[in-house]
Amino acid sequence: MRALLLLLTAAPIATAQTPPPALVLTHANVIDGIAPQPLRDVTVVIRDGKIESVGPRAAPPAGATVIDVRGRWVLPGLIDLHAHIADLTAARTALASGVTTVRTLGVDHFADIGLRELHRGGAVDIPDVLAAGYHVRPRPSEALFLDVPQLVDLLSAGVSGADNVRRRRSPQGQTSPWRPTRMATKVPTPPCARACARSSTARGSATKRSR
Repeated sequence: MRALLLLLTAAPIATAQTPPPALVLTHANVIDGIAPQPLRDVTVVIRDGKIESVGPRAAPPAGATVIDVRGRWVLPGLIDLHAHIADLTAARTALASGVTTVRTLGVDHFADIGLRELHRGGAVDIPDVLAAGYHVRPRPSEALFLDVPQLVDLLSAGVSGADNVRRRRSPQGQTSPWRPTRMATKVPTPPCARACARSSTARGSATKRSR
C-alpha cells in the first residue's frame, strides 16, 4: 500500500484541455499576401480567433462549424491609414468593406477614442482603431473648444506652437497637460492627451520647417 501511494504521489497529474471548437471554411479562394498566386479551393481552419491552417481540402476537425465559401475570396483584413470615422455607422461600414483596422487623423469630440474603447471592450462589429483625437492645426476644429474650454484664448488667436496644445491654464496661472472635459468616465483621458501632444509636436515641427 505504501509503495502504491508513493507511486501515485510521484506520478505527474495530466490535465487534458479540450481545444476550443474550430471554424472551418471550405472551398475557399485565398489571397494571403505571401504566395505569388491565389490559393484556390483550399480549407481554412480557424481556432480561438486565429488561423490555424490553410491547405488542401481535408476532413474538418470533429465538432467544427463548417461554412462552404465556394466561389468566394478570403484575404487579410485591410488597414485604412487615413480615416475620419466618427460614429458607429461609419465604423460598421468600414468593417463590412473589409477594413479591420483604421487610423484616424482628426475626429471631433474624441469619437475615435470612444470607438477604440468600444472595440477593446468587446464590440466585434467595428474595426480596431488607432486613435489620434483632434487634428491639431493652426485653426483647430471649433469642437475642440467645446471639449476643452480651457483653451479659450486660442479660439481667436489660433495655435502658434506645440506648447499651446499641450497645456491648459490653471487659476494660478501655471501650466499642465490639458485633458478633455467631456469624455465618458470609462474612457481614460491620459492616452488621448498623449496622442494629441505627439500629434501637435509633429505638426509644430513640420510648420517650423515649412517656414
